Amino acid sequence: MVAVEGANNVRSARTNAELRRLNRAYRALSLCNGEIARASSQQQLLDALCETLVGVGGYPLAWIGFPEPESSRVRPVAIAGDAAARPYLDTIQVSWADDEHGRGPTGTALRSRQPAINRDSSNNPEYGPWREQALRFGLRSSIALPLLFRNELLGVLTVYATVADAFDADEVQLLMHVTENLAFALTALSARAEMTTLTHQLKLAKDVRARFAILNDAPNAFMALDREWHYLYINRVGAQLALRTPEALLGKVIWEEFPEAVGSPFERAYHRAMFARETVALEEYFAPLERWFEVLVYPIETGIAVYFADITARKRLILSLHESEERFRQVTETIEDVFWLSDALSHRVYYVNPAYERIWGRTREELYAHASAWLDAIHPEDRERVVRSLPQQALGGWDETYRVVKPDGTLRFVRDRAYPVRDGEGGVHRIAGVARDITEYRRLEDQLRHAQKMEAIGRLAGGVAHDFNNLLSVILSYTHIMLEELPTDAPLRADIEQIHRAGSRATDLTRQLLAFSRRQVLQPRYLDLSLVIADMEKILRRVLGADIELSLSLGRDLRKVYADRSQVEQILMNLTVNARDAMPHGGRLSIETSGVTLTSAEQAAQLEVEAGCYVMLTVTDTGTGMDRATRERIFEPFFTTKGLGKGTGLGLSTVFGIVKQSGGCICVDSELERGATFRVYLPSSTADREELPPPAHVPVTLRGTETILLVEDDDQVRTVTRTVLERHGYTVLDAQNAGEAFLMCEDPASSFDMLLTDIVLPRMSGRELAQRLKRMRPQLRVLFMSGYAEELVTTQDALAGSAFLQKPITPHMLLHKLREVLDANTAIG
Repeated sequence: MVAVEGANNVRSARTNAELRRLNRAYRALSLCNGEIARASSQQQLLDALCETLVGVGGYPLAWIGFPEPESSRVRPVAIAGDAAARPYLDTIQVSWADDEHGRGPTGTALRSRQPAINRDSSNNPEYGPWREQALRFGLRSSIALPLLFRNELLGVLTVYATVADAFDADEVQLLMHVTENLAFALTALSARAEMTTLTHQLKLAKDVRARFAILNDAPNAFMALDREWHYLYINRVGAQLALRTPEALLGKVIWEEFPEAVGSPFERAYHRAMFARETVALEEYFAPLERWFEVLVYPIETGIAVYFADITARKRLILSLHESEERFRQVTETIEDVFWLSDALSHRVYYVNPAYERIWGRTREELYAHASAWLDAIHPEDRERVVRSLPQQALGGWDETYRVVKPDGTLRFVRDRAYPVRDGEGGVHRIAGVARDITEYRRLEDQLRHAQKMEAIGRLAGGVAHDFNNLLSVILSYTHIMLEELPTDAPLRADIEQIHRAGSRATDLTRQLLAFSRRQVLQPRYLDLSLVIADMEKILRRVLGADIELSLSLGRDLRKVYADRSQVEQILMNLTVNARDAMPHGGRLSIETSGVTLTSAEQAAQLEVEAGCYVMLTVTDTGTGMDRATRERIFEPFFTTKGLGKGTGLGLSTVFGIVKQSGGCICVDSELERGATFRVYLPSSTADREELPPPAHVPVTLRGTETILLVEDDDQVRTVTRTVLERHGYTVLDAQNAGEAFLMCEDPASSFDMLLTDIVLPRMSGRELAQRLKRMRPQLRVLFMSGYAEELVTTQDALAGSAFLQKPITPHMLLHKLREVLDANTAIG
């Protein structure tokens, strides 16, 4: 099975090397606990533990030593190491006295009864006597941990590493857990050895009196009862256990002295031995002493004998092992990632946690039975690459991302990592790993990349449209002036009219670019979307033609949407034209409106909108449909699947920009030959009626005598605007920035009736300029103009109460708007 990527909640800054080392330490801890639980002799236990630390834990050298009180030397009793490091102990002298040879980690740990660490052999001043040899054998750091049981010092465990600062806090805790369990086990093995010796001594004793003498000095409890349950004998440790003296118990009935034992497992065992003449063994916890005992009850001629062996140390060790295994199970079986262990050669899976069934959609039993089951589920396009990379698992650093096909056909992206587990000889015998489901991460990354791409394209489109609108303002204005001056039969008039018409067509193109880039100024109102669509039904049918059936299903009493009506109409028109082109041989177009509420944060996030109430416009056609590659690009400007010269590629990108600027979102579902469905979500409002725009003011004349302060940073636009105004009777004061405009205002002789300013100016915007001038001249009229108003469109009411001209500007547009503002009864601005 492929490796997996690290436990789900492990989100620290550890490097991969640190994680691999800690994983080896965890594995070594588990195996050490197993050796401790199974050990039958002290030497077997010590040897096995050192071998496990080296073979599984990956340490180059580990040894256990016992302190010699007489000589203050530390006597090695078990050693394990690789071929390069093992001879090191033969070349050094280790003491636990407070002298030069006792101030290293081993001696310090024995004296202080605390772990002692040598972080770097090359610069540790206390490591002087061993530095040269340690570096010669490649041992850069080490740790020594005392073996303590009930504050009794038993020995020391010393472990080495080939790198400096190898032992962090987590690893120290793991090794301390090993030494605690080892100290318990050594004590338990010692008690077992004492019992074996006692049994042998009893067999050699010549009479009962001699046996009782031996039992009285035994380290464990022993007692004898007659057939009427009287105490015949109890040794010193037994009396201590009963919290009495031997004299106080002899001749007494056990059930009278200890009524709490009636009905207990002890009583049942005693009765079986007394009357069934069976030998009974059991383990029980003795609460008053907080100790565990192994109890042996067997029949004798006069009644029964009972032997108590203190097994608290062994019991604690077993419980500790169970707790460790339970922690491991709880972690692995609750994390969202797949954790697994497999054989390095056969790839047979030893263990996989339940997350495998959720991500792969297959059972663990199937994987245990067929090691290739996980591989068979990998997408065919990724499988060969993953198979080729499998030998890398045994070398470390295996990291693959691939797709998994679940039985229901859904795809999941998985990132899989593997780490080799080595045996005592350094060979790789197992592979451990973690696989993480990164499907959601991939989706979010794709969304982010798409959003960034669209934002970048939008900025470019908006910038191009802004500059282009200035050029078009100049072209359209000058051609308008020329057409006014030329007689109708002038030879060049037809050519100039063609230039003017081309400029007008380019104006539509820049408006689409501004709609996509969301940099046009909207005039939003509360609209009933169903009524807007109903009003457009006739024109939609003419656009579609006779061979396409139009079906409307418009919801009633829907909430209003706050949007620009002309923009909503453009959304519907563009989607209709797009659908018509996708049905060249006829078909059916369905348009529906309905109210929806996005209460799920996850659902709203997928649509990239906020949770709340929306009106949904659904446009469905029965056309040719789209493949995945086309769906991912349809909202990009200038992307089109139509032939050369048959489309600008701005229709759907314009829809995308309008919807986004209106606070909504658009999504599409489509497959080849199965048509397409576009869903537009627009935020809804509780407004109870549609707002109608006020009737437009129709000026009597386009001429005037007022003085206009013109502020425009583009020289050509400023020049042609001044020309148009002066030709129609206005006096013009022009400035190319706000600073020049302020200088004109400081001149007492200067006087003007209106400020005509571009919104986007260097250093200070036209909006800021207008606000400051109106503080000086409250009755001043203001007319804004711009190729795009990014500063203003960020706020819905940014233009409330202000007049605005969208570039490109023609002389008729300018003069008409100018008179509308000047002739108003109240100042605008």
